[in-house]
Amino acid sequence: MRGVSRPRPKNLAAPTQVRLPPELQARIDAYAARAGITRSQAIRALIEAGLAGQG
Repeated sequence: MRGVSRPRPKNLAAPTQVRLPPELQARIDAYAARAGITRSQAIRALIEAGLAGQG
């Protein structure tokens, strides 16, 4: 039987899972290291940049 969990904070976005090939994950990790950010932050930044470039 599962215990009672705390409700999710309302200000957080829903988690999204994605499978990345090892080469792409390594490139994202390298970008994150250069930028001094986490992998999650890097993925969000790269998605935003890609979408902004589509005009």
